[in-house]
Amino acid sequence: MCEGMIMKRKTVLVIEDNEMNMKLVRALLQIGQYDILEAVDAESGIPLARAHKPDLILMDVHVPGMDGLSATRIIKEAPALKADTGHSSDLLCEGRGREEG
Repeated sequence: MCEGMIMKRKTVLVIEDNEMNMKLVRALLQIGQYDILEAVDAESGIPLARAHKPDLILMDVHVPGMDGLSATRIIKEAPALKADTGHSSDLLCEGRGREEG
């Protein structure tokens, strides 16, 4: 790294309704020294994305209200947002619980 160069911390927006998943992601991102924005649903996550323009968005596809895929389409249509968006379906953490309903 160049001497005297200050690196801007990266910001990650996490849209996740499961409290345990959010706690895990928060802990991992804190270790990596990321700034973290959190939302429990797409309706509150979209305005956060527009206001803060995060570097990365981690989106649960099974959030209450608007699903994560629809929210991702809305976010990606905004020309000012350049964030990368990853999706989570909670399958690793919650098994098949959502399908068994």
